[in-house]
Amino acid sequence: MSHPYRFLAAACLSLLLFASCGESPTEKALEEYRISASGQEIDFKMQMMLIIAAAEIYRNHVGAYPSTENGIHALIARPEILEATSGPWNGPYLDNEAFMSDPWGRPLSYKLDDDGAIELKSLGPDGVESSDDLIASRMFPDWYKEMQSLAKTSNKTPLAE
Repeated sequence: MSHPYRFLAAACLSLLLFASCGESPTEKALEEYRISASGQEIDFKMQMMLIIAAAEIYRNHVGAYPSTENGIHALIARPEILEATSGPWNGPYLDNEAFMSDPWGRPLSYKLDDDGAIELKSLGPDGVESSDDLIASRMFPDWYKEMQSLAKTSNKTPLAE
């Protein structure tokens, strides 16, 4: 198993083992929320982590993260136009459409910034951009820093901070 994939596996395992439980209504909703992934029930934090891991594997195969236009749907179905040509699309990288929505039934927001880094977030319970948004880079800051470090050593586009 290559170094980036060992890190992804370790990060996913540590998230499962050390996930914290909250008491706010948002955290309670997140704690109760589950989707099915490869026949197993997962929570929202794991959903976000699996999307990011899938985007990283996609980048390793194709040569770039899914474009803002292709979005995270490129992780389920091959887009008509790939972002780069360094390799083939070897997906699907996620196994179902449930990954595309947040716990409140709204589509997750995905975009690439001007530097080619990804931003993945839920607009939270109110459904509008605000302080309660659930942003992957804030949910997993250490993981994002490690991914940036790995990307720099392999001369590939980093994840957003």
